[in-house]
Amino acid sequence: MLVDFWVNLFATETNVQGQKIVGTSQQGLIVSMLSVGTFVGALSGASIGDRIGRKLGLLRRLSLYN
Repeated sequence: MLVDFWVNLFATETNVQGQKIVGTSQQGLIVSMLSVGTFVGALSGASIGDRIGRKLGLLRRLSLYN
């Protein structure tokens, strides 16, 4: 599921075969960061939608991912 490049770059633990793995503490941190990002995005989405409109706000947010 994880990209090998990302695991080799960021993983700090190794398994018994010596392969780098993402530990449970790192998994928890990743999930927490995603939850915070979702929360902040939901809060800011309402104010952006009120200021510039829903359609333009969504287009601007989507431009970050392309």
